[in-house]
Amino acid sequence: MKAILICGAESVSFKGMLKVSDLNYSCLNLYHYLRKNVRLPEENIFSYDGRGVLRLKANGIANEISRIIALDPYEPLVLYYGGHGLDGGWKLYKKSGKAADGYSLDHKKLANVLQKQQGPLIIIADCCYAMSLKKRLKKLSCKLLLLGLSPENLVGYGSVVNQLVRKWASRKIANPLYDNSYQKVRYVKVKRYLKPLGWICIVGKKSRRYYPQGDSKKVKLVLRQGDDLDYLLYPKIKNRH
Repeated sequence: MKAILICGAESVSFKGMLKVSDLNYSCLNLYHYLRKNVRLPEENIFSYDGRGVLRLKANGIANEISRIIALDPYEPLVLYYGGHGLDGGWKLYKKSGKAADGYSLDHKKLANVLQKQQGPLIIIADCCYAMSLKKRLKKLSCKLLLLGLSPENLVGYGSVVNQLVRKWASRKIANPLYDNSYQKVRYVKVKRYLKPLGWICIVGKKSRRYYPQGDSKKVKLVLRQGDDLDYLLYPKIKNRH
């Protein structure tokens, strides 16, 4: 099995000075789990930190993924990305609130590269709008598991890595909850509004406000899609003599 770990980068301003930092913490956690628990050889793990992202840009990262797959397309592959995300791509480098030119790896291009993969593929999208990637993976012919930090239409908070490795360390299937910055949840309430005839008027002492009538429904947040490939990341059992 091979693993590709990519951590994004961002620019932050500190006392008038621009500083570039990478988003490497969760990437390191997964690396240590792969080495210690899964006992994946170091030469089978390909890591790209913030410096690598800044050097290679989106096209370079895509070429690296393609090169690594070509080493053995039938070997299982884990692809992890931790950083900023958007609906339709991975924002490898965020600068001044926007994705810097050349650093947005769009999902369509990523999916084209991943079509070369024939063996089982696990993708961990540790970013905002993570599950929006699923729309581009339908043409892949390999067995596939997509795990994300956030649904396709919501931002993400924190990291999904700790949830995943806790389950895998217990040899269980990982089905992460959504972190809404307050608690981890499986469902959210969504307001359903009625048509204009349902508007009501509330009159206060100084103002008149109008609110649409409606109710709420619970929507399930899906952060897992695809085949049950978790067993590939269960801890290796030591041989007993």
